Amino acid sequence: MDHDARRERLKCVLADARLDLDVEAVALLGYSNDTWRIGSLVVRVCWRGDVKRMEREASIAAHLPPDVRYPPLVAAGRTGDLVWMVTRWVEGVPLAGAWPRLDPRDRRRAVTQLAQVLEALHGWNLPAPLTGLLDGREVVDLSDAGAVVGATLNPLPVERAFALAAHARTMPFVDPRVLDAVVERLQDLSAHDPFDSAAKPFEQVVVHGDAHLTNMLWNESGLAALLDLEWARLGPRELELEPFLRAVDWSGREPELMPAHEMADLLSWMAHGYPRLFASPHLIQRLWLYQLAFTLRELFTWPVATAPADRLAPDHPLNLLPMFARSSDHLEQLLAGAIESSSRRSRAS
Repeated sequence: MDHDARRERLKCVLADARLDLDVEAVALLGYSNDTWRIGSLVVRVCWRGDVKRMEREASIAAHLPPDVRYPPLVAAGRTGDLVWMVTRWVEGVPLAGAWPRLDPRDRRRAVTQLAQVLEALHGWNLPAPLTGLLDGREVVDLSDAGAVVGATLNPLPVERAFALAAHARTMPFVDPRVLDAVVERLQDLSAHDPFDSAAKPFEQVVVHGDAHLTNMLWNESGLAALLDLEWARLGPRELELEPFLRAVDWSGREPELMPAHEMADLLSWMAHGYPRLFASPHLIQRLWLYQLAFTLRELFTWPVATAPADRLAPDHPLNLLPMFARSSDHLEQLLAGAIESSSRRSRAS
């Protein structure tokens, strides 16, 4: 049934886009959208949640400089409740899939190129008409958990995270003591919230917001493309580091995730290539805030817990939240090498 619904959505979009293609559409992996390859094109269809996020992505894609390596935009539009984009196909595989097979030299080359791509995105002079599209301080109905979850990947300003914590108290198997600890920690860290309208102004750049290795394409020539800008927003540079924290095997029991020592190397290479990404004087506190807020949001995006935390996957948010709320030791250990590398590079320049 779901496959039939996806096909029907694609049929509607192709008719509206006037793409009369005689090549078979091949479904691709997509977490929040329908994604298809049709010959030399990729068609993405956004149909649930805040579909305006793909309209924002299309507006951004039409103006991005080549150094960001976003696939060329062919067309974009809206068909009823469906928002769609068509881009050129770029040969490659997700960097996350290629990573285990890469030798250390190619891993470092990939991360260096990624640092260059992110620096190019952050250095992009955003056209004035797009500024309003990416303003992360838009009004959100805090009484609606779905609206908070759909607004941004990282539910900040911190009032959004507080709202999600309140909504989470009605969810099954959520220990209120854990939520109490999370809320207390968020209160402690709220002084470091860069999205607080009362906070000291910071240099806002366009951040991808979801730049994990699955959203990078890799081929024999190197990093071929940066994908999926639907969660882009104006924010501080170091917000880009939060998706890498998600990929760490914090429990030591999830082989699909990256061991902490590997991620520490990756971040050190990133700091060498792009030291300003680590330049915030309150880097640990900000990343701690971002990590807690995102993990709290994941309570609403994972399937609803059907058992207590000790019977769920080690990386389930119910298992990660207590550790993340307890202290920042895990971040300090992970980032020690990257912070030192960034400092050395800054001193040398």
